[in-house]
Parts: sequence; C-alpha cells; structure tokens
Amino acid sequence: MAGETNLSELIKGMTPKPIDGEYVFSTIKDINIIDRKDTIYEFKENVRNNYCS
Repeated sequence: MAGETNLSELIKGMTPKPIDGEYVFSTIKDINIIDRKDTIYEFKENVRNNYCS
C-alpha cells in the first residue's frame, strides 16, 4: 500500500482536537481479553521492526 512517508508532510496536515475524559494506555499480550467495541483507538506495534501499523 502506498502512502505518505514524509513525517513533516503528515504533521502539516493534522488538526488534532482534544477530547475530555480519562485515557488508559496499556500493553496486552492477548487482545481477546479486551471488549474491542469499547475501545476508541488502538494500534499494533511491530517491536521487531520498530514501527506502528
């Protein structure tokens, strides 16, 4: 899949909006223990290659 890889270009087009509330950042080994319909955002990190997908 082709996409923008220039970080400066990616950041230039962002318009972040803060959302009030509590946030939890965690690492889990078994995704099946999370009810994913309750998640707002999730990402998977490929530790071996050190990038996020």
